[in-house]
Amino acid sequence: MVIGYHRILTVVVLLQIVISGDVSVEAVRCPDGLFQCNTGSCIPEALRCDGEPNCPFRDDENTCGTIFDYFEPTYQALVNDSSKIGRVVPNLTKQACAEHCLEEADFLCLSFDYDSDTSDCRLSNAEYNVTISQTDANVEHWDIVNFPDCGSALLAETGNLATPRWILDQPDGDCDVTISRAAEDAQITVDFTAVAPTTGSNCSSSFSEVKIYGGLSATPLTPIIGEYCLETLPSSVNTDTNAVLITYREINKPSDVVQGFVGSHSVEYRNTEYLTSSPGVVTSPAWPSAYTPNRQYFYEFDAGATQRVRLNFTAFSLEPDNPGCIHDHDILHIYDGQGPLAPLIGVYCGTDIDQIITSSDRYLHMRFKSDDDVEFPGFRAEYEFLSSPRCSDGRFQCSTGTCIPESLRCDGAPNCRLRDDETSCVTNLLHFEPTYGAKLSDDNDIGRRILNSTAVDCANSCLQQVDFLCLSFDFDNDNSECILSNSVEYPVSISETENNIEHWDINDYQGCGVTFSADKGKLASPRWIQTQADGDCDISISITPPSTDASVRINFDSVLTPIASDDCTNSYSQITIYDGSTSSSPILGQFCLETLPRFVDSNGGDVLITYRETNKPSDVAQGFVGSYRTEYTDSQNYTSAPGAVTSPGWPSDYTPNRIYTYSFDAGENHVVKLNFTSFSLEPDNPGCIHNYDTLTIYDGQGPVAAVLGLYCGGEVDDVIFSTGRYLYMVFQSDDVVHYPGFRAEYGFVSDPRVCQTDEFQCRGNDVTCLPDISRCDGFNECPSLDDEYQCNTNLVFFKPLYNARIRYQSDIDRVLVNTTRQECAEICLTETAFVCYGFNYIPGGPESGRAGGTCTISRASQSPVPYVPDETGLEHWELIVFADCGSVLTDVRGVISSPRWIQSASDGWCELRFSQNTVDAVITLNFQFTLSPDNGGAVPCANSNERLIFRDGLEDTSPVVEAYCFDSLPATVQSPGNELLLEYGEASSPVGGVTGFLARYYVSYFSQTIITEGSGVVTSPNWPDVYPNERIYTWEFTGLEGQTVRLDFTDFFLEDDDDLCTNNWDVLSLYDGPSELSQYIGGYCGQNSPGVVRSSGNSLYMVFKSDSSIAESGFRCLYAFQTMGGDCLSCELQDNSILP
Repeated sequence: MVIGYHRILTVVVLLQIVISGDVSVEAVRCPDGLFQCNTGSCIPEALRCDGEPNCPFRDDENTCGTIFDYFEPTYQALVNDSSKIGRVVPNLTKQACAEHCLEEADFLCLSFDYDSDTSDCRLSNAEYNVTISQTDANVEHWDIVNFPDCGSALLAETGNLATPRWILDQPDGDCDVTISRAAEDAQITVDFTAVAPTTGSNCSSSFSEVKIYGGLSATPLTPIIGEYCLETLPSSVNTDTNAVLITYREINKPSDVVQGFVGSHSVEYRNTEYLTSSPGVVTSPAWPSAYTPNRQYFYEFDAGATQRVRLNFTAFSLEPDNPGCIHDHDILHIYDGQGPLAPLIGVYCGTDIDQIITSSDRYLHMRFKSDDDVEFPGFRAEYEFLSSPRCSDGRFQCSTGTCIPESLRCDGAPNCRLRDDETSCVTNLLHFEPTYGAKLSDDNDIGRRILNSTAVDCANSCLQQVDFLCLSFDFDNDNSECILSNSVEYPVSISETENNIEHWDINDYQGCGVTFSADKGKLASPRWIQTQADGDCDISISITPPSTDASVRINFDSVLTPIASDDCTNSYSQITIYDGSTSSSPILGQFCLETLPRFVDSNGGDVLITYRETNKPSDVAQGFVGSYRTEYTDSQNYTSAPGAVTSPGWPSDYTPNRIYTYSFDAGENHVVKLNFTSFSLEPDNPGCIHNYDTLTIYDGQGPVAAVLGLYCGGEVDDVIFSTGRYLYMVFQSDDVVHYPGFRAEYGFVSDPRVCQTDEFQCRGNDVTCLPDISRCDGFNECPSLDDEYQCNTNLVFFKPLYNARIRYQSDIDRVLVNTTRQECAEICLTETAFVCYGFNYIPGGPESGRAGGTCTISRASQSPVPYVPDETGLEHWELIVFADCGSVLTDVRGVISSPRWIQSASDGWCELRFSQNTVDAVITLNFQFTLSPDNGGAVPCANSNERLIFRDGLEDTSPVVEAYCFDSLPATVQSPGNELLLEYGEASSPVGGVTGFLARYYVSYFSQTIITEGSGVVTSPNWPDVYPNERIYTWEFTGLEGQTVRLDFTDFFLEDDDDLCTNNWDVLSLYDGPSELSQYIGGYCGQNSPGVVRSSGNSLYMVFKSDSSIAESGFRCLYAFQTMGGDCLSCELQDNSILP
């Protein structure tokens, strides 16, 4: 009946909204004694944290203590011996009764009775399993659970634990417990309820020590996950490991002191799959067999820039649940972005799911969780990456690709996930006060009507009005009509009208000479001050009480200028801003209205603004309206570990309107580890788009480093690592609602990025080291997939399906042993008797079978080859689906084939077109595999029966760039421009035989600079900001005869690679001459700067190439032409530096 209650109450509340005309659901609050669910439903407060979910999204049971995990109930029973009742406490909830039992100091409480009619709590001082008797239905008897002994090894996925006080037959003292699971992807979480004899936020007066080790023994090499006393023991610790040792020590504890903890542990299994190429298929584990219980699986999709993710669910069968999946049995969450902080698209269970789901931008995140009960077959979804369409007229496109109505742009409320619909907006509605359901009462007060407007546009028009002084306006929401008032009366007369009309009056600004002392306020020049005539004006800001960490930001929201100019030559105004309270203070800036910036920041809490009008004609309208806000900044630096950082005042509420910065430096070869034990900020929408109270964490020194995360509400990543020695945090609170804040433990740990000499290092934040033999083995084992990037292996033309095999025995042609995957792919592709569309591979050998495996070739005449699930370890590799002949390829990378491996094509003529929109694009084709009969040593192409013609354009009549046969085909062909036509033809020949090719293509962007004289500076694009991906830039330096070229690199930071830049990610190449055919000087990457370079002759050639992933700040280089003897002809540079 509880569910029925909150549903009926929701209807009543919504009816009240409709009747009152208030459409703001956020304004509704449940009456006293009722708890409000996230959906707006109201339930009795007594149902909060009662162990049973009553809200649709279970939020009545969130952040509840797990106190009842430590007791076992016997309903309709009580202690039958009154002498065993140690204490009776009236007027308690059942949860408070359980807490009283654990915290009882006068005797050992091991059970209690709770009377739900009278709310009486009766604590028992009896031994364990006190004698009970049946009684009325309103009484419940609860016994404390039987905890495991000290020294126990806990192997189950869930269980309880405690210190000796609550362990039967165990004397007070020290206690150790281990928890472990065999699975490597297991992660143990321990929840604690502590009883401490003292209170405080440190351990100086404690009688206890609790340590949690990331292993089963406390050796010097075992990492310590956390070190606490009972007073600082967090409610939950996520260990991120599958083996844990918990040690409890009592330190000089008096015999009459009661202390200890009760706790529980649980295990989660996590596996993450990264999907960055399409099309493809994702499934629940073992699909179509039942998935594994008690697991978590994450699927991270990244479609790349200007692309979106599209999911098509072809099968879906999870454990059934109630609507809303409120019991959280087996469940699939899908998020529209990166990670679980992105907006939630849907929560799915049972057999109900949206068949087609499309992300709004390049990222999509899925989380599949199974419980430890019933399992079902799971799900299968096909995915592909789609080009993000441009928004239609009348719609604004967010930077994520989402389209919103243009009317929502600059309306004061963020609607784009990254708030970019509200950036660069002049929110001048802040300078007006609304009266809803009212309008101007006198038509004579109407100075101008503006059609097809918004409220924001109307406010801008009022402030920019020069024909009359506009102090108010009406806005008609139905007709989008703006009505400006020419009345100088303030406030102007208004009358009640229908709800679609809003009347807005300009703020009542304080006069000149006033000193503002509040934390924020609004200010204006004399034009809009009711009691002030045009002329000079001084405005002072002096924050009270004074604070050494206060600074003031002055925002100039709307500026009315009589002339259009970017200097002050003809201006009638001068504004001077002083960094202090008097005109003798340092000047922050001196401007006219034409050059006034959007904002100015002070260095303290006192500011003086002087506004002067100089020779202004009486009929000229000019001035500004603005606002100011005080910010308080406090900085902390951490260079030693371990330790803990908190928001100010934690666990009490933090201070409003403050900025706190935390800088960490772990030192050489170490990184920073943060473990959040408590996190509670003001709630916000996903993405923290309203920017109320936020914590931003940066991967480096200061706020210019890469952002690791933006957090608000109660959501934070439990453990965060920096990728280098530095980490930086900014905590900002606004001036409204405040919460307890956060606590995080930090440590400096050895840098996990340092791989051994015989290992390959993956790129990305989650750095992984792999054996060198993993490079280009056909398995994407790096999270960033770069172990298979730019690999010269034919496995790139296949995709794997694990735990599957060829369905029909008749499709098997032959079986080969002692082969590698690459060899198996080569055998499949070189098969001439039939077209091989796939193969099975069974790994062998000690290291995942990267050699010595068994290869089974399929002769099936269709792709994909029919398959069925099979035992673990068997792999089924399918030839990917290639573009049809006649296709126009617009992607920036991909693979192509001749007709032999195109399912829908027959041998013969085939055309493929490549097209890019940007004129500086260049298409590169890598012909990785060719199949051609031996020409018997004849002249190249003499007996070949294939021709490849490349045209500079998309038409059959476009100019021919090159023509080849397979005998003469180079490994790489590059287009002259942004369009390329490939024509492939086969003709009969004396040799005959089977022919074909497989190739990869990618698009880069080319820019060329020629420098012939003088001296100066060249930089990578955007320096010192990061350079763009997928680009090629060249510089040709050519001087006069008898000159040489000198380069001096002052800054150099490219993507990391090995010393020889063998991976060819981002690289700068230098040549001693006018082109890439000249003598090669060297290739440079990472932070391995070329330093000073001199040419041997009068020319030098430089090429900078960036790949498709990580980008850094790039380089800066000074250049000069010198005589052969070293004398500089013209060496003084623009930045006044000199080249010797």
